[in-house]
Amino acid sequence: CIKQELSEKPYISVIFDGSTYQGEALVVILRFVSKDFKICQRLVRVRVLAKSLKGQELAREIIAVLSTELQYPGEKFIAVTRDGASVNRAAVDILKDVMYPDLADITCISHSLDNVGKRFDTPELTRFLQLWRPCSPIVQN
Repeated sequence: CIKQELSEKPYISVIFDGSTYQGEALVVILRFVSKDFKICQRLVRVRVLAKSLKGQELAREIIAVLSTELQYPGEKFIAVTRDGASVNRAAVDILKDVMYPDLADITCISHSLDNVGKRFDTPELTRFLQLWRPCSPIVQN
């Protein structure tokens, strides 16, 4: 049970994201280090939603998980990891304003690189890789 694992009150980080693929969904994950120094991740919320959440609604969901359901002390919630969507930024701003002023806000670099990469127009690099693909098992699409 997650409450037993958290009984030692380790510092926690929250990872959250939504998806609009095949409908709207919200996922919240806790990350913490156990008393025997193992990095743990626990899925604490999956919600399928009728519509996308706004920043305030998203912040309310995270507060509900931590404060209401897990009854976790706010000073032990030290970081949040999210993608760069504006709704996620708005939710973190609200979390910091309302309950968690010292919260570290970490934007996922993978999402950022993926978004930037989708906008690059690099015909020379594409052509170069196409020429090398038959010669190297390392070079792939």
